[in-house]
Amino acid sequence: MSFDFTNPGYYFWFLPCAAVLSLWIFNKRIQTQLGILLLMSYLFFYLASGWHLVLLLISTIVDWTAGNKIFNSHDQPSRKRWLTISLTVNLCLLGTFKYLDFLIRSLGWWSLKFGSVPMEEIGLVLPVGISFYTFQTMSYTIDIYRRKEEPADSMVSFACYAAFFPQLVAGPIVRYPHFREQINKPLVFTWPRFKLALTLILFGLVKKLVFADNFAVQVNHIFSNGESLDNSILIYWATLLFGLQIYCDFSAYTDIALGSAHLFGIQLPENFRS
Repeated sequence: MSFDFTNPGYYFWFLPCAAVLSLWIFNKRIQTQLGILLLMSYLFFYLASGWHLVLLLISTIVDWTAGNKIFNSHDQPSRKRWLTISLTVNLCLLGTFKYLDFLIRSLGWWSLKFGSVPMEEIGLVLPVGISFYTFQTMSYTIDIYRRKEEPADSMVSFACYAAFFPQLVAGPIVRYPHFREQINKPLVFTWPRFKLALTLILFGLVKKLVFADNFAVQVNHIFSNGESLDNSILIYWATLLFGLQIYCDFSAYTDIALGSAHLFGIQLPENFRS
């Protein structure tokens, strides 16, 4: 499966459907709008990462439960226990799916054997956005544990915060207080927001399709061609382009994320100012 900000379907049917449903058809109550955005976010995640949606649901349920238990408890050991559960579940999910195969390969664990069975790479596919939503939901329970914040008003509000599709793929990581401020009243469509959203999305697409993808073609050609590795000038050039490729790639996704959120009247924090 492949569904992200560079997929034409995102602009031709997904984003218009989400905007029409949440801003025009079900535009009376913020909880209803959040429910629509939550369903669309889960659809986005499923199209992008398939069954890994289960991991997002696990993080959401665990941290929603832990946040409420921590807030309602006056027993410090109990509060610490629930915080530990939240951190352990999220870090285990992140570590398993993002780093287990890397550790097996890089530390030579493949040479280990359990009885007569060798330990091989598992071949886990990296879930979309797992670094972002795990750290984001962990920040929620940590802030509650430190008594800086109160739990979300509803499960729908928190789940939408955890899965909000514009920032699910590549951030930015949002703290819950910032998101809470954006959903204090029903979301409305405004032309200034629409023009800003369209501008950011176009900027992001240009950075991605015109710059980042073309830088990648040159970088891959130079580093995959063994003869080029003897040319120090080409190596320096490819290294420079690789840095620009990574910056433009990440910055492009962030611009599109900010623009997509603006369509719904939600302002995400900036990742790149220079």
